Amino acid sequence: MKPKVDRALSLRAPKNASAENRLKELGKQRDDIYQHPDEGYANIRVSTFKDGMTAFERGQFQQAIDLFSSAIGQNESVPLALSKRGVCRLRLGDREGARGDFEAALGADQRCTSAIVNLGNLALEAGLLDAAHAHYEQALRIDETYSFAHYNLGVLLRKRGDLSGSVRELRLAAKYEARLEAAKKRLAFWKRR
Repeated sequence: MKPKVDRALSLRAPKNASAENRLKELGKQRDDIYQHPDEGYANIRVSTFKDGMTAFERGQFQQAIDLFSSAIGQNESVPLALSKRGVCRLRLGDREGARGDFEAALGADQRCTSAIVNLGNLALEAGLLDAAHAHYEQALRIDETYSFAHYNLGVLLRKRGDLSGSVRELRLAAKYEARLEAAKKRLAFWKRR
């Protein structure tokens, strides 16, 4: 059985190596530095960051925080790891810690749309609708296809009573992110009303 290789990161063992040597080589490469094409995301240790994402997806938020902290410690300007660590803190109820991580992510990369949207979500939860709106619009100026910004803007517009604007944003969220089933379900629910 061949070892699985993450082709997105182009980590491969030499084809002429024995199976045992290939596994060793893959293990070494997994610990190598991954050079992300965007400058602010460079130098993430693949294993640490990926393990953090795995822990996050499994709901092991404290473990994910520790792994993202380790990735951040390897390079202080890792906006994606900061933003993900902030989401983990948010899930554990640490709103101030989460806010600090989102702001640090923006300090490292002013175009970190996930951090911008998460700051908007904190504002929305606090009832600061104008601030939340500004954050979502800022994220969409950076990336007009960012589905989570469209989705959250749709929720905010619904809270403001703008049903047509809400439906428009939820449609865009569904268009840009087929996996965002919540947007499709909410849109279907509001259409029935």
